[in-house]
Amino acid sequence: MSLSKVLGGCAILLLVPGILIGGWVPLNSGTTEELYGAWFLPDGQTGYVVGQGRVQKTTDGGATWDSLTLQGGVQSVTFPVNADTGFATSSGGRLYRTIDAGATWQLETTGVTLDLRGLCFPHNNRVGYIACGETSGVILKTTDAGRHWVSQAVNDTALLEDVSFPEDALTGYAAGWSGVIHKTTNGGTTWQEQVSPPAMYLSDIVFPVNAETGYVVGYRGTVLKTTNGGTDWVQMTTGILSFLNSASFPTGADTGYVAGDNATILKTTDGGNTWRGESAGVSEFLNSVTFPANNQVGYVTGRNGSILKTTDGGAWIAEPDAEVAVGVRSSQALAWPNPFTARTLILYESQAGRPVPAEIYNVSGTVVGHLVLPGRAGEGVHWDGRDRLGRSLPGGIYLLKAASGNSVLLRVVKTS
Repeated sequence: MSLSKVLGGCAILLLVPGILIGGWVPLNSGTTEELYGAWFLPDGQTGYVVGQGRVQKTTDGGATWDSLTLQGGVQSVTFPVNADTGFATSSGGRLYRTIDAGATWQLETTGVTLDLRGLCFPHNNRVGYIACGETSGVILKTTDAGRHWVSQAVNDTALLEDVSFPEDALTGYAAGWSGVIHKTTNGGTTWQEQVSPPAMYLSDIVFPVNAETGYVVGYRGTVLKTTNGGTDWVQMTTGILSFLNSASFPTGADTGYVAGDNATILKTTDGGNTWRGESAGVSEFLNSVTFPANNQVGYVTGRNGSILKTTDGGAWIAEPDAEVAVGVRSSQALAWPNPFTARTLILYESQAGRPVPAEIYNVSGTVVGHLVLPGRAGEGVHWDGRDRLGRSLPGGIYLLKAASGNSVLLRVVKTS
């Protein structure tokens, strides 16, 4: 039995060479409601997050937040014209508009009762598009800066999650739960189905530079990439099975981030050819990732009011002589949940299928505990975050090493 079967088919975090210390810091959002989307000004200080029944604003980089109540599950937010005028999509066909930098929000008429999802205004700020949820195959379009909206039909009966018009109001892409990618070159009058690898539940589309090179993310760690305007889509290898909900490529097509379920944050610096896992510092499902201006300052939102921030691009600190398992790997090491609070289940399949004595180290290199890993597929041992004397250890990063040798089998994060 594989570890993915033991845990219901979910690989939690990605195995990578090196140890990641810090990078993402949890912020106090002031709410426990689920947060879906985020948008920030290029300064990275003023921004908005939206979620279940709310929109929240910060002007100090997330240190403090002001909250307003809106109806429904608010999915996405953007300020396409200036810092005063913005839009937020919600369930039940609700579209909110502000003209006073988020102080007040007014409902706009959309003519539909479908859930409104991804929202995109191309460089022509009067033209905008909204992907509609449920079993609709509908995209809304405005040509007067959001005052009026008309429906466009897409040959897709599944929920549409996102829409992207990277260069102008004519050439755009849409995708959703059917796993099909659609493209238009005439402003949505007609949409053509793209040829892509079989996929399900695509959630986000990003074209960082132009209409030629783009990424789509979704179900079971899916990342698809095109470099020729969607003529071909190539499946990139992420090494995980978690649902990926959002992607951000802030300065080009090479360096980017994706966020998803099971506290997943991945980073690439080579155009998606390789991905590294980043420590989220929480155990929540993550819904969005955004880097407003560069590869350094970024934000992630998720369940239970989670907002994470990095100011160093999720910096990596390498440990050249060790391999750190942060998820399923060839040696089959895994911790779930990771990060954890009360206890975590550690599974490890040795090459010989025999028990493996292991030691637990803190980041200072001190041995704080011992475990014996069963070493057989599908079998594991719990660790409750206590030391050899039964004392609760402080929150932080702990390394699990085989007692014989210097190989790091696993890196786990205790949150409290």
